[in-house]
Amino acid sequence: MNHQDGPQYFSSAWEALRYPDIVQGLVKPLFSGFIIASIGCFYGMRTSGGTEGVGRATIQAVVTASVLIIFVDFFLTQILLSLFS
Repeated sequence: MNHQDGPQYFSSAWEALRYPDIVQGLVKPLFSGFIIASIGCFYGMRTSGGTEGVGRATIQAVVTASVLIIFVDFFLTQILLSLFS
């Protein structure tokens, strides 16, 4: 769109990259992965009722994990921004 070639784009992106960006990019996925795995295991181990129960547990796990990820991501962002401001 700006008539930049590939090397020019990557050069300017590399110059704009900062240490806090790298830290956030490594910390936030760890928390998200832990939430997804924990919630999935929690609801999976409590499943009963056959195939209908599996469907209900899956929906509950996805909804719960999604909401928790949004909240944890918000708080992590606030914490990391206050540390690296």
